[in-house]
Amino acid sequence: MVQAVSGASFMIPMQDGTTEPRYFPGLVADKTTGLHAAYAMLAAFLHKERTGRGQFVEVPMMECMVSFTMAENLYGHTFVPAKPPIAYARSINPMRKPYKTKDNYTPSP
Repeated sequence: MVQAVSGASFMIPMQDGTTEPRYFPGLVADKTTGLHAAYAMLAAFLHKERTGRGQFVEVPMMECMVSFTMAENLYGHTFVPAKPPIAYARSINPMRKPYKTKDNYTPSP
């Protein structure tokens, strides 16, 4: 659900020209939030070490996912009025994909 609410599931169809949003084939929101939580905790531990005071750490999943997947795609939409399009042209270019080589899609052993 976080992929949908953050706009991430909307980006895949923009690249491949399909009409229906879909999720990344992995738990990208959970992993992204875990990384943000680790960074926040490290910063809080450093603050505690330097000042002796603890910190309140909050890691909202949707905001973590938006910052991770939409940073390059929201550039024109942060202005008032918004400047289209909503996606970074290189990130939705249909030619941005793995290409088959003489040994298929995998590197040589």
